[in-house]
Amino acid sequence: MKSNRFNKYPALTLLLTIFLLLIFTDILMTKVSTKILNKFKKYKSNQSLGVKHPVYHHTFKPNKKIKRTHSKRSFGKDYTFYSNSLGFKDSRIRDISLETDDYRILFIGDSFTEGIGLSYEETFVGIIDSTLKNKNISILNAGKVSYSPIIYWRKIKYLIENIGLKFNEVIVYVDISDAYNEAIMYSLDEELNVQYKTKSERRNEDSEERIKVKIKTNLKTKLYILLKQNTTVIFKVIKYFYRQFGFSEKHPETNPWSSIIEKNSISDEWNLIVDKWTLDKQIQEDWGDEGNEKNILYMNKLLNLLNQNNIKLTLAVYPWPSQIYYDDINSLHIRIWEDWCSKNKVKFINYFPLFFNLKLDNESKLDFLKKYFFPYDVHFNKYGNRFMADEFLKFYSQK
Repeated sequence: MKSNRFNKYPALTLLLTIFLLLIFTDILMTKVSTKILNKFKKYKSNQSLGVKHPVYHHTFKPNKKIKRTHSKRSFGKDYTFYSNSLGFKDSRIRDISLETDDYRILFIGDSFTEGIGLSYEETFVGIIDSTLKNKNISILNAGKVSYSPIIYWRKIKYLIENIGLKFNEVIVYVDISDAYNEAIMYSLDEELNVQYKTKSERRNEDSEERIKVKIKTNLKTKLYILLKQNTTVIFKVIKYFYRQFGFSEKHPETNPWSSIIEKNSISDEWNLIVDKWTLDKQIQEDWGDEGNEKNILYMNKLLNLLNQNNIKLTLAVYPWPSQIYYDDINSLHIRIWEDWCSKNKVKFINYFPLFFNLKLDNESKLDFLKKYFFPYDVHFNKYGNRFMADEFLKFYSQK
């Protein structure tokens, strides 16, 4: 019966067979290419400048020079990355003396402070360095991607007590993502070394459940995710026709910034939640409050350490694209750290007004993001870094 039906409609049978073969080939090639790409990424990571550290978790390899390309962040532009003898990002390979006659300032923070995707000279720390060096002020940048207060404290403690590095002031750039890192990622072992949370800790805190993104997934959204994860050609063809027939305003990726700023985006789970604790009460309760309690715990430890060594502390906060887009000017992130600085008599730099005084409408906000952030990324580009540097230099000239 079936064979007769196939014989009766040979053209339809051929088209169906070709269609099924195309689907199978697309799925197979997507799986193979994803596997190859993951292996390539693993190879690239093995060639990176990053290295594990036994005390404060991770750092840069010291005295290295390497050409780097960030296709997403710098449009394929190559730049030269240098690290100094301490394993800090720098303008060149150089030995850092443990003591100096200059007034030495140590900056620390995460990827924003590191200046990811940029040469040292284009980062706000590098700009500050080049401006202040003629005033007998020397700058060191101890920041690196995925740092948070547990590492700020432990790294500086190591630099002071184990390395013997002398400096006069520390500027800490506390990032919105630090709460996530403290709640979900890091802990201390018995010897006070920073480690990823153990399986036992993660299981006890049920962290995997807590960090899951809670999205209302209807059938259309589930199909969209399924096609995106398992096909390449079919997904792109469907997306093209989807937009051509006027449905683009409902499409989750219509606004290319959606994976960064929209609360209901489905394209990037990490960016979706890591900064949303200032905007979403549920996320704040899930892990934001816990993360900030630990932030304060380790900043207290850092402050005590610096006081014992007669070292000044300044703390700075700045917004992510989500905070700008949703007018989070009275952000909980500001309130937490402004209050902490006030109680502890620590100088406080609030970059939020720098962005919100512009009073932009939504379309202008997107133009602003395009100007000062890397395309569809949370990090400041070279213009955003200049923006940050100029504000710091104004603040510092008034001290």
